[in-house]
Amino acid sequence: MWFLQLTIGYGLGRRYFRATFWVLIFTTIGVIVLLNSNVQFQMKMDVIELAWASFDQLLPINSLNNTHEKLTTMSSLPRFTIYYFYFHKLVGWLLGSFLVAGLAGLTQKS
Repeated sequence: MWFLQLTIGYGLGRRYFRATFWVLIFTTIGVIVLLNSNVQFQMKMDVIELAWASFDQLLPINSLNNTHEKLTTMSSLPRFTIYYFYFHKLVGWLLGSFLVAGLAGLTQKS
């Protein structure tokens, strides 16, 4: 329950924007991980494209661009980067499921 309070809060209302805060944090962390792995030089991408790739990997259900999937699983990347993006996707699924549960009314405080 404390994780729900931290991510989306209880009940209905503006607290769902907490999930947006977490999406921004994890997207930023993903960009930093990609910058440290030198993928921008290998793929000739700028920081905005890396931000979109990080955001795309955080979306749990659909993919915006298939190149982003290939980008985060390239064999030339350090293992830490590949493992981080596995974790990144897991966080996206958790945030998405909490958001859906909250919108369905399953997290209302009794």
